[in-house]
Amino acid sequence: MRTYLHERTTNLARAMAGEDAELRAALTVASIMGITIARHFLDLEPLMDVDASRMAALTDEWLGPLG
Repeated sequence: MRTYLHERTTNLARAMAGEDAELRAALTVASIMGITIARHFLDLEPLMDVDASRMAALTDEWLGPLG
């Protein structure tokens, strides 16, 4: 899992411009991982009931500026 997440972070950082690209990529990957765990493994109810397009719109508001 560590290798997979590191690869995702590295690939995302390469696509980002500016300073701290690797840090911003790691924050993005960690955030997505946290949402995935909360939704699919911990069954956090508000995340389970939300439509995928609504979740994408909401997460874009706070993850978008990282990119």
